[in-house]
Amino acid sequence: MTINKADFYSLRNIRDNFLLISIGYEYLAENVYLAKFGKEIKKSLVHLRDDIKFLKKEFPGKFTAEVNTDVIMKSFDRTVENMLSGKDSVISECKSGKLGENLGDDIKKVTEAIGKIWHQVKGTDVKYTKSDQISGFFGRLNLLSGAVKLISGVFKIVFLALIILLAGFSYLFFTMERESPLLKENKEISAFIQEKKALLKEKEDTKKDAQLRLKSFSSRNLLREDKIAILDLETKIQVYNNEINIIEGQIESEFRQMDENTKKIEKIRAKTFVERLLRI
Repeated sequence: MTINKADFYSLRNIRDNFLLISIGYEYLAENVYLAKFGKEIKKSLVHLRDDIKFLKKEFPGKFTAEVNTDVIMKSFDRTVENMLSGKDSVISECKSGKLGENLGDDIKKVTEAIGKIWHQVKGTDVKYTKSDQISGFFGRLNLLSGAVKLISGVFKIVFLALIILLAGFSYLFFTMERESPLLKENKEISAFIQEKKALLKEKEDTKKDAQLRLKSFSSRNLLREDKIAILDLETKIQVYNNEINIIEGQIESEFRQMDENTKKIEKIRAKTFVERLLRI
């Protein structure tokens, strides 16, 4: 079996998972995600061991300088087992970016080891794809973690700005002038006025009845009981007058309030949505 660099899909898969963890380390720091990535990497490690073994078998003789990949693979194993453990410590490592750094170091070491083996077997350097070169470049310069943190920081700033804008818009939207409360108030005022008008008519009818009864006493000689009845009727009529004045005042006041509300409604309807939102 002949091994080509393109056949190292296992390493590429590990690198893809590493990039996901490195970029989204703050948002993937949950056992369900870490376990998923851990299982993927663990499965790829099995194939990677086979790929390395087959590559070494292509060398016809004995290596002049044996490249020990077992130590690197054991480091991979420890990292994967840590990801699958479900411990709080691995979540903390993921959030801090340490987990991604450990994976990055292992990928860098195994990539260099494969390169050395390849050079001895094929006599040429390993040809990497564009994505491999980019990933390797960041790994060698140890800048990927910093770049990821920068991207994460920018994302946080943008997200915070969006939250602030949304909060500001929500405040303006929910506190802007609306005609519906005024229409509702006018409806309530109208019902109140109708109720007071009915009460006013009742008081006026009662007053008229008392006045007619009072008038009936003027056509006859008054007894002591009549004088008491007249005094009682005059008192009641005075009370009715006071009650009628109060009710009329209430009705007049409510009419004024309704007129003010109607004017406000007309002003609101004359404005655009943006003008109402920004209180222009």
